[in-house]
Amino acid sequence: MKLKMLFFILILIQSIAFIKQKNDDSKTVCNKQIYATINNDTTKAKKEKQKEAFALYPELIEVAGGIFMMGDSSNQPIHKVELSSFYIGKYEVTVGQFKQFIDETHYRTRADKEQVGYTNGGDATRCVVPNWQQFENCDTIPPSLYCLPVVKVSYLDALAYCIWLSKKSGKKYTLPSEAQWEYAARGGQKSKNFKYIGSNNAQEVMELKTYIGLSPGENKTCVGQMLPNELGVYNMAGGVREWCLDAEQEYDIKLNKNPVQAKLYGKGVDAIRVIRGGCYLSSTKYGIASFRDSGPQDAYNETIGFRVVMIPE
Repeated sequence: MKLKMLFFILILIQSIAFIKQKNDDSKTVCNKQIYATINNDTTKAKKEKQKEAFALYPELIEVAGGIFMMGDSSNQPIHKVELSSFYIGKYEVTVGQFKQFIDETHYRTRADKEQVGYTNGGDATRCVVPNWQQFENCDTIPPSLYCLPVVKVSYLDALAYCIWLSKKSGKKYTLPSEAQWEYAARGGQKSKNFKYIGSNNAQEVMELKTYIGLSPGENKTCVGQMLPNELGVYNMAGGVREWCLDAEQEYDIKLNKNPVQAKLYGKGVDAIRVIRGGCYLSSTKYGIASFRDSGPQDAYNETIGFRVVMIPE
């Protein structure tokens, strides 16, 4: 009897051990599946971001035409403007997208032409003027950061990209007019009249960083990292400042339907063009949709990039 009881207890212990092992194995498989799902989701998100950075044609947001009051008390006169429908870049043009243009056409930007090298105790040559594919210290931007907005491009460089993209696609790409930019920044027909572009809280749509003490690449973030505005357009308040098509002039209220100011102030490369939006160094006033800035059309620096518009046929 005792022998039978011992045998029964032994069988019971083995059964419990087997069930426990099976449960542990199930938990391990389950945990592995959970971790695999999380890792897969993270990898998928990264791949989607890479697709956007490398996509030949910038992703576009449709902007339904309409009438709006352009300008404000600091950018007068406030005036009525009517716009036809158009498409605007969901993001600023990225390093990856601009690189495809350079690789295919061998176009040389203004910064490329002005690059100066010096030799420091041997064969090592360092640049003094960084170009569009380099950080401010002249280190090359790695492929993992091709999702950064392209900078150090002049108005003429940005326009050359638009011309190439138009020929490539058979569609009409260009820089946004000042009116198109402001209308899209305000949210178009979906406007909620936010104080800043996309929010009443500047910190939600602007990076508001300081340049001092930042390492290369830390002064900029990849496109799409801040909140979008009402239309789903990103980084108009704070990413990089953006070239617009217009020449910089006081508003001409006679130009009230699809206006583009063509009358140049200055000549040749010194002609002044409109720049809109804020960047990582900007104060909050740059995050207001109506705020205007400008610069010579052949100028470039680490805070200026661009986005495109596509005009439907």
